[in-house]
Amino acid sequence: MKTCSFCGETKPAFEFSKRTKEVTCKSCTCGYAYQAQRNERRRLDRIANPERYQGYQQIQKQNPNYLLNSRIAGAKRRAVKLQATPPWLTAEHYAAIKAVYQRAAELTRLTGISHEVDHVVPLQGATVSGLHVPWNLQPLDRSSNATKGNRLDWG
Repeated sequence: MKTCSFCGETKPAFEFSKRTKEVTCKSCTCGYAYQAQRNERRRLDRIANPERYQGYQQIQKQNPNYLLNSRIAGAKRRAVKLQATPPWLTAEHYAAIKAVYQRAAELTRLTGISHEVDHVVPLQGATVSGLHVPWNLQPLDRSSNATKGNRLDWG
């Protein structure tokens, strides 16, 4: 049992999201009043800690389309991943894919080092393009994944 920090009600643990840092129940998290309060806290944080947001503001001044470009890049990545997922995958395949992502999250939690899911054969390689299938996925720490980049690395 947990107590919601927004409405003050005591509810079972499954009523709370595992992904958020705050202890707020799912019904409050989706509510308009909660979102308004959260936005207000962010606004006050920006006023109280301008140095935290300085780097972002400089990037935006240098490139006014920064936010738009990052959204476009994210959308493109999701579209490529969707196109690289073959229609013949079974429920077991999807369960195996989910298990790889869960393993990466578990490694992050256990080691304290951020882990990501890497495609062994990249989805958009220069010479070859892989598929988003369980046997093409591996958990890899973030720095190694960034070093590998969009290349096919057999060893």
